[in-house]
Amino acid sequence: MDNEDAAGKLSRSAVEAKKHLVDNHPHDSPEVIAFTIDAGRAEYLDWITRATR
Repeated sequence: MDNEDAAGKLSRSAVEAKKHLVDNHPHDSPEVIAFTIDAGRAEYLDWITRATR
């Protein structure tokens, strides 16, 4: 899978996760936020990649 495919899958997954959270949360307007990680310790970033596949 190239980076464009991975980014597309991640984007779709984020949209699906947001919809699920909003649709199933007991509050009328739940807080749903996201942020990107621009930098970090290489070992930690590698762990995140492995843990979220």
